[in-house]
Amino acid sequence: MIGQSDIRPQPFTINELSNGIVEILFYENVTEFNTIDAEKNLKIMYEFGMYELSVQNRIGLIEEVEKNYDEWLGFAKGQTDKPLSYKEKIQELSQKATETEERMMMAENVLIELMME
Repeated sequence: MIGQSDIRPQPFTINELSNGIVEILFYENVTEFNTIDAEKNLKIMYEFGMYELSVQNRIGLIEEVEKNYDEWLGFAKGQTDKPLSYKEKIQELSQKATETEERMMMAENVLIELMME
């Protein structure tokens, strides 16, 4: 969506909705232009791409979005998968570690069988 404002937007804003849900608005490609208002005064305006995302509010959300801005913006634009929370990242890494351990055990068993032949 294209937006316009007489205030230059920050890279993102977070607005509380209800039931612990927040709306994150992302702004990109901000361009400044001049226009004439109703009183015939020169006025500075800004035009920008705007993307909206609703997520569960959580402690550290602002910092998480700041650190991974491009990932979050990509998700809001529908270009990337949902950014994972720290808990989800830990679970994903734990799962990968478990899978790696299982593969190593299988490889060891194959080696043992080959050595016994």
